[in-house]
Amino acid sequence: MKKNYLALLLLCCISKCALAQKESFDIIQFTGPAGWTKEIKNNRISYSVKNKNVWCQIGIFKSVTSKGTIEQDFESEWQELIVSTYHPAAGPKITDIPEKDGWKIKSGGSPFTFKQNNAVVMLTTISGYGKSVSIVAATNYTDYLTNVQQLIASIKLDKSDSQIISVLTPSETPKSSTNKNGFSYSSSNFDDGWTAIEKPDWVEVKKGEIKVLIHYANAVTNTYIPNRDVATTTAWNNLVAPRYSNLKNYFVFNNSLDPEAPYFVSGNATENSTGKTVYVVLFKRGKSNCIEFICADKNTFIKNFNVDQSKLEFYTTFEYWEPLKRMASYNKFAIANADFKGKWTNDFTGIQQYVNVYTGFDAGMSTYQSRENFQFSTGNLYKWDLTVASGMVGNIKGKTTKTNGKFSIASLWQMRFSDISGKPALYDAYFSCVKGGRVLWLSNTQYPGYTAFGKVN
Repeated sequence: MKKNYLALLLLCCISKCALAQKESFDIIQFTGPAGWTKEIKNNRISYSVKNKNVWCQIGIFKSVTSKGTIEQDFESEWQELIVSTYHPAAGPKITDIPEKDGWKIKSGGSPFTFKQNNAVVMLTTISGYGKSVSIVAATNYTDYLTNVQQLIASIKLDKSDSQIISVLTPSETPKSSTNKNGFSYSSSNFDDGWTAIEKPDWVEVKKGEIKVLIHYANAVTNTYIPNRDVATTTAWNNLVAPRYSNLKNYFVFNNSLDPEAPYFVSGNATENSTGKTVYVVLFKRGKSNCIEFICADKNTFIKNFNVDQSKLEFYTTFEYWEPLKRMASYNKFAIANADFKGKWTNDFTGIQQYVNVYTGFDAGMSTYQSRENFQFSTGNLYKWDLTVASGMVGNIKGKTTKTNGKFSIASLWQMRFSDISGKPALYDAYFSCVKGGRVLWLSNTQYPGYTAFGKVN
């Protein structure tokens, strides 16, 4: 039996997830999530899970006769399956996927309210060969999107000539637009409505009229300044002030018990590029980038980020800052085959000093150093090596492991290597932007934890 594969690429980073055995329903073959409650009705098969206050439901509907176009099929299914049942707050945010092998796919989602709590519902419609199939997923917990994506990724559709089409369907697919830095994707669409775009001096993150700038480190703001008042003023004057005028209600907060020494600077100002009066906040905590928030007014900022400058005090806890700090995580862009060229490396050094608890005298020092390299070349070839040196100073031992093979792009957010330390490996992967380049983040799905790699040639 001939098989064709239609890769539509996932938005979410997909981690390992236990799956049930393959199943068939109507013209659809798929693999459902293990441990979920399954229910079969005449026109659909559904899976559901609930854990305390979080839940998810996935429904795979029996194929129907196509109305002629993917647009007509999607709109009809949206009205019948989504609007009449979930009453979403707005129309769907649409993702169009290019046609392949005669199948067209359209995906869209919208927020809705269930028992006074926020949730999201998503519809994916696949149309071709006179038939239309739809998959509906609804959840109030974003972690379950991994399960949704894995189920949809496993779908195979039986068409009239007995060929099988394998479908990987995203909730959002960034458009490929190779930029001057040579990377394929310079924008990302997130399932909570935020959109990130790479800019020369920052990553611009937008949702509606709210704009957030994740500033890249530069020679001025990256310099350690022990006087916090001077550090705060320097950051504002370097990153924010040149683009605004008529500053009013200038506010500075940088006196906190928090060990990561946050600062928060705000004011009302005229945006030089638009002439609009806006409320601007510059925030930094710990090792986060300087993050600039631009809202129509202070109330809009408070409503969306739950941070009110009038409530800031010396004992403000670190949890209070999380809505602001988490915006740094939107500096995240998909991977593509063409992006992997040259050498990417990670260096790590750590030391531990020992002191005699009774005498206070020096009791020695241990050290750990490692360097991990990926060398990519044409034909999807790579060389990988890891060198480690560790032990007490004076008795340090080292070891180097090397492999080579071929890599492949599994999705927008995953890549496979044929041999890492003697066995195949699947990595979650994404890029973050820095001034004039990218940082590659890799996490072996068998040993989770992201490691940053910088390009050296």
